[in-house]
Amino acid sequence: MKPMRLTFKSGERLYINGAVFRFPQRTTIELLNNAEFLLESQIMQMDETTTPMRQLYYIAQMILTSPTNAKDAQTTFMHFARSLTQSINHYSLCAGLQEVVDMVNSGKTYDAMKKIRELYPLEDSILKGSDLEWSDKPKAESKPSAAPFPMAGGF
Repeated sequence: MKPMRLTFKSGERLYINGAVFRFPQRTTIELLNNAEFLLESQIMQMDETTTPMRQLYYIAQMILTSPTNAKDAQTTFMHFARSLTQSINHYSLCAGLQEVVDMVNSGKTYDAMKKIRELYPLEDSILKGSDLEWSDKPKAESKPSAAPFPMAGGF
């Protein structure tokens, strides 16, 4: 693995395997091996969990930021994802959720969080009632007629 160089401004934080690092001055570090980490800009605060996808992101974040509680956080994540999938009737959002669940099940929580962020605009359009994704197709074709498909990985 090629070392990853990260540069931080004074006061910025880095979360690695549950530990929080704050840099009192501008600092550059090199990660020499694989590590699960989040930059401060990727950390969601509780008051930002205003939609179901943002709540799912927050739970995924807990898997990475609290390794001692990761198993419980992953169980909560799977229950919440299943509940969310069963409560929506939108094929693309369900498909995106399935990708997210598969990533978490395969230990790629960071990638899952990235995918969840990609789903925010779709969720926002659905919540606003505009659902722009299907604007060129009749509504009857845009949504599955059956219940959302089952989730893999122990669902």
